[in-house]
Amino acid sequence: MSINRLREQLKNLRMPGAGVKLDLRLSEARCNSLEHGDFLELLLQDELLHRAGNKIRIRPEGGRLPQPQAAG
Repeated sequence: MSINRLREQLKNLRMPGAGVKLDLRLSEARCNSLEHGDFLELLLQDELLHRAGNKIRIRPEGGRLPQPQAAG
């Protein structure tokens, strides 16, 4: 398995949250003898948390109302 290839595939799938945590999750899988399904579940949870964080950060920007113009 090539980590760079896996990272590139995650990038192509537009899953940056999983890509960021890939090294950590691979290390955990080796140390804890995780099964494939458990590893994949953790990696997908990382991606979902990343996306949820982005929505919270971006949402206020999209909800801003235009400021009234000063009379003058």
